[in-house]
Amino acid sequence: MFTKEYNTLRHHKNTIKWFYKSKILPEGETLKNEQIRAEILYTILKRLSEYFEKSKITYTLLKQYKLVKRIGSDLDILVEDKKFNEVIKYLINNNWVIQFSEKHEKFKIRLLKVIDGKIVALHIHRRISWNGIEYLDFKEILKRRVKYQRIYHPSKEDEFMIIMAHALFENNKIPLIDLLILKDLLTQKLDYNYIKMQTKRFGWYPAFMSFQKIMKQQLTRQYTTNPNIEFSILELYKNRIYKMLHDLRFNTNNVLDEFFTFFINPLTSRLKRKKIILTLSGIDGSGKTTLSLNIIKELKVVGLNFNVKWCKKRPIISKLFRLSKKTPSTNQKFNKSNYTILNKSILIRMVWLSILLFEYIPQLWIKTLRAYILKTTLICDRFIYDTEADICIRLNNTPKIFLKILRFLSPKPTLSFYIDVSIDNAMKRKPKENEERLKLLSKIFKKIIPQGVIIINGNLPKKKITSKILSVIIKEIIHKRRDD
Repeated sequence: MFTKEYNTLRHHKNTIKWFYKSKILPEGETLKNEQIRAEILYTILKRLSEYFEKSKITYTLLKQYKLVKRIGSDLDILVEDKKFNEVIKYLINNNWVIQFSEKHEKFKIRLLKVIDGKIVALHIHRRISWNGIEYLDFKEILKRRVKYQRIYHPSKEDEFMIIMAHALFENNKIPLIDLLILKDLLTQKLDYNYIKMQTKRFGWYPAFMSFQKIMKQQLTRQYTTNPNIEFSILELYKNRIYKMLHDLRFNTNNVLDEFFTFFINPLTSRLKRKKIILTLSGIDGSGKTTLSLNIIKELKVVGLNFNVKWCKKRPIISKLFRLSKKTPSTNQKFNKSNYTILNKSILIRMVWLSILLFEYIPQLWIKTLRAYILKTTLICDRFIYDTEADICIRLNNTPKIFLKILRFLSPKPTLSFYIDVSIDNAMKRKPKENEERLKLLSKIFKKIIPQGVIIINGNLPKKKITSKILSVIIKEIIHKRRDD
């Protein structure tokens, strides 16, 4: 077992304190969120194990040796081949959504679900494989499985090899949590003859030997900086070339798949990506910024690293035209007489609108251009609808042609959300806002929001709002674009 020294190791980036075989102790917001997710995953695992027992399905939990609760965002489960499709149907009937099917990666299906504002993932395997390439005998692993706290786990030798193969051939590193499990396994008596036989059979025995050397060096390592073990590119490619040469001799069917998996796919993966632009609109106090940050944290679970951009107009040239008084404070009455100069002169109004259009559209494209060119993902905190509402509140009669031009020239989002919140709740969140102005803004938003924009009830608790938005994103984007 681990010493007290290992129990207090920290991950400096996420400030995660890991306690082996004990509760995850909360420390800060990040760790609190991870604790909630760990509890959710544990509940899912208990329900699944009950279902497997009732349905007489042979299974084993992977990469979680004697851990019922652990920090992470997903569960890996190996099930017997003949029951694989039955398990997937059961999960779909229980509102799980497929992110990646076997068209994307052979022998594995990844499913997602939103529970209490958290995205959790399930990897259901029919083989011990990564990127469609087998590394261990799944039948042998299911035969040798052991029961611990009512959950089936692989034997200690199989778990050691599974974590090792995952680190060498998919992850390219050993995360801290996996490292702690490996260190615990190394303190026990392992059947190295069995490990040698399996790794030789599947062509990665030299990788196993080099991995052991690395692990021996890490036994006395101090975790003052990055706790993860990163493998060198030379080491990774050497192991992969040896596996290809082995399969060229003993298993020729795998060689072409391995060549594309090891060398071509990493180069072309970016080309297959598609841009995703999400927008959040609503009156001040509707919680757009908080929601966007919560959504980002959760979407990292499914491999989408979003950036947040504030995409309402930032006046530069138009600010020079002091054509309106300052927005009234909370106690002052709000009305459109604050913008009399704009409404009295048609010429001034058209000049102001033209300048605003001239400076706002380039700002918008600069902020979203990266998503178009690099096929990245972006959340726009406020969008053209917020700018339109801001313009309408200043002008008695906003030219419809201007709004049409603004929408035509703006980037097209993948999904747009409008957070519909009551004035009372908005004022509770932002008490310094002018109530009359917010009422007027709310009416304008309801008139200008086009069809296709998804309206979310902003009066619900934050967890439910986040869950609703994430559920829509999973169904409308991630599921529809599965296998892309």
